[in-house]
Amino acid sequence: QSDPGSYGQLTLFEIPVEDQVPGPRQVEALVEQDPVISQQFSLWRTGGSQVWTGHLHMIPVGETLLYMEPVFLAAEEDAIPELRRFVVSDGYRVSMEPTLVEAIAELQGVQPEFTEEILSELEGVDGIVGLVGNWPTEALQLLEEAELAVRNLDFATFGQLLQELRQLLQDLSLREGL
Repeated sequence: QSDPGSYGQLTLFEIPVEDQVPGPRQVEALVEQDPVISQQFSLWRTGGSQVWTGHLHMIPVGETLLYMEPVFLAAEEDAIPELRRFVVSDGYRVSMEPTLVEAIAELQGVQPEFTEEILSELEGVDGIVGLVGNWPTEALQLLEEAELAVRNLDFATFGQLLQELRQLLQDLSLREGL
């Protein structure tokens, strides 16, 4: 890690030998082979736009890995790229949506509104809030702020927010029973 307070610390992720964990290249291939995504990229390119994908981020969440990659589009050769989509994968499935929250929800097979609806219902139930806490709301807020930062081309803030999200998810994954 390179953040102040944890500089130089290493995090070890133990993956059972019998588990096949797709790496970044396999996930990139999965994204490129997805018919919906490749069709959208082709459509944008046919219209004269340029499509760029950002860095593939691998984020440990619980006992799984979540891969996230922003997609940028520029209408002309010299135009400033605009964040258009987020590609999210668990290594086996892939989704591409306009926001990171929608992409994660699509990958999970739920509606983004459903996630927030459940969270608001759970806040009134004794015992469940203590178990769940407010981390899902915090995570969604960080994702939305990160999306806004990228749209404003504020990559320093984007990186900071992504690191905060990573720390939140790592803290959650270290809790007993999760």
